[in-house]
Amino acid sequence: MDGAVNKKIERRSRQRPDLNEKGVKRFFFSEEQKLPLVFRAEYAGLDLRIWLSENAALIKRELDASGAVLFRGFANTSIEEFNQVVRAWNPELMDYDFGSTPRTNLQAGIYTSTEYPADQEIVMHNEMAYTGKYPAYLWFYCHQPAESGGQTPLADSREMYKMLGQEITQLFESRKIVYCRNYKPGIDVPWTSVFRTTDKQAVEAFCADHNIDFEWVNDEHLRTREACPGVITHPETREKVWFNQAHLFHISNLSEELAGQLAMIPEADLPRNVYWDNGEPMDTAILDKIRSTFRQAKVKFDWQAGDMLLVDNLLASHGREPYSGSRKILVAMQGALTAEPI
Repeated sequence: MDGAVNKKIERRSRQRPDLNEKGVKRFFFSEEQKLPLVFRAEYAGLDLRIWLSENAALIKRELDASGAVLFRGFANTSIEEFNQVVRAWNPELMDYDFGSTPRTNLQAGIYTSTEYPADQEIVMHNEMAYTGKYPAYLWFYCHQPAESGGQTPLADSREMYKMLGQEITQLFESRKIVYCRNYKPGIDVPWTSVFRTTDKQAVEAFCADHNIDFEWVNDEHLRTREACPGVITHPETREKVWFNQAHLFHISNLSEELAGQLAMIPEADLPRNVYWDNGEPMDTAILDKIRSTFRQAKVKFDWQAGDMLLVDNLLASHGREPYSGSRKILVAMQGALTAEPI
């Protein structure tokens, strides 16, 4: 499936009892596209914060089934109201500690989405799958949709696991992935932003607490390595899910232009890269297969102002399509988890 599935026709794909949904219509964007499930307010003034609290059990069941739920047409259309809705679902928001992309912290726990150039695609990924502590849930809020493009595509992590086949999934289940990051002035995100401090001892303490290997190559150059699984078990549904960023961190993901700019840098000093836990390099053909499978699996919908999207970060990956015009999507992360054994 791909974004062409979305013909902007909102059709109901199944009939169910009311289940305390007065004033809200439930549907998928098409018969074929089962991600996300949409709940649309049918009258003005319906408060999502209240409706969400009253229907939490229903939403959780649907989230476990679909992986992502989109709320559309509710009265909550400000950043502050987004904050209130998110906290109605889970009052504790995660900080973007050890982040890998540039963001702006607007309020406590509320961030801009990744601030990459509009003409660049952000490839599919599960949030913070490159480290041992990651959010259970993601919230997205569309304050301003792009003039064109700018969708946040989704892909079912359970389907990814199945689509990739046993040869690849067993390989990723039998080994861990080592994510190597270099923080140097003028290249990628500086360590002072990643760790949100200028205190090197605080950085070292964070790494020690999170089982991250580190070394100061020089006074301004920090290198970290962390071994993480590539397949994990969802703590509630008990399903195996594809959950890693090997295809994103590997040097083969670089554009030709960026690869050319970094050609003179030793591989060990690249801003980010991945290896197997025994030190062996990853097969680029396998990573290409993963990227092509994500392209097959992802689905898209067009944002509307005021939309709020709840994503189970383990059950569904996300990305960003290139866009034109202004675009403002906010993000919140909740429910810190660590990987469970397969």
